[in-house]
Amino acid sequence: MPFLRRALCVDSLDSVEPESENLNFDPVNSYADILMGARQVLAGNWREGRTAGGLAFGYTCPDAEKYPDQFFWDSCFHALTWSRIDPPRAMRELRSLGASQQPSGLIGHTTFWNGPARPSRAFTYNLLHRRAFQTATIQPPLLGWVWAEVAERTGDATFADEGRAIVERFHEFLDRERADADGLIGILQPDESGLDATPMYDQPLGWRSHPKVGFLALRAFNKRRGFDYRRVVADGGFQATDVLVNTAWILCWEGLARLGHPGAAARAEQLTRSLVQRLYDRTAGT
Repeated sequence: MPFLRRALCVDSLDSVEPESENLNFDPVNSYADILMGARQVLAGNWREGRTAGGLAFGYTCPDAEKYPDQFFWDSCFHALTWSRIDPPRAMRELRSLGASQQPSGLIGHTTFWNGPARPSRAFTYNLLHRRAFQTATIQPPLLGWVWAEVAERTGDATFADEGRAIVERFHEFLDRERADADGLIGILQPDESGLDATPMYDQPLGWRSHPKVGFLALRAFNKRRGFDYRRVVADGGFQATDVLVNTAWILCWEGLARLGHPGAAARAEQLTRSLVQRLYDRTAGT
C-alpha cells in the first residue's frame, strides 16, 4: 500500500505506533478483513442472465436497490478489483460492457440489462426514449486502460484481441463525436465527469447546476438535440473540457497501446501535451 505509506510519511506500516494502548492494529489481518469484505460486497452485487434476445451478461451493480444497472466506469473499477480475486468475473464484466456497445461505437453511461429504466429514474436519466437499452451520454473513458490491466493479469491473448476491437470502435466514436482540434474531448453535463453533482461546475452552470431545478432545463435542452455534443455546442449549450475525463482518455489510449494498437502510444503522448498546454495553469499550479 505505497499510497498509504506516502500519506503517513513513513517507510513501512510497521513503524506506525498505535495512538493508544487500546488500539491494536494488525496490518496483515486488517488487509485480509478488507479483502474479504470487498469480495462479499462484489459477490452480493453481482448480476447475470440473458436478455430477451438471448444476449448473456454479467456485471456488478453499484447498489442493489438504488442502482441495479450496469454503470460504465463503475464496471471498469469493479473489473479491476475482480481481476485480483476472480479474474473470469473481471473478464465477464468487461465483456458485458463490450456487448452493450452501440453501432455508433458508443458505450453509454448506464446499460439496462434487466429491462427499461425504472420510472423513478427514467425522469432524470439521459435517455433518448423511455425504453432505451442504454443512456445516451458518457462517463470517463477508462475502458482501454482497464481492459489492458485485466488482459495482462489473466495472460489471455484472445481477451486482449477482443478488447482492442471494442476499444478501437469506442475511440472512433469519441474522436468523431466529442474531440476538439487538439484531440481533447468535451462533456455536456457534470454527470459525464463521473463525479455527478460535483460543485466545480456550480459557478459556470449557475441556476442550471445540480441539484437546482434548472438542471432539468439543461438536460431537456440536450435531450432535444439527441445528447449530440456537436449539435449542443453549435446551439450554444453548455460544454466543458474536463481534466478527469481527459486524463481517463489518455489512459485509455495508453491501454490500447498495450493491447497492441499501433500508434496508440504516440496518441497518448500527443493528448498529454494538449492537456498540459490547454488546461494547466503554471501560475496557479493547477
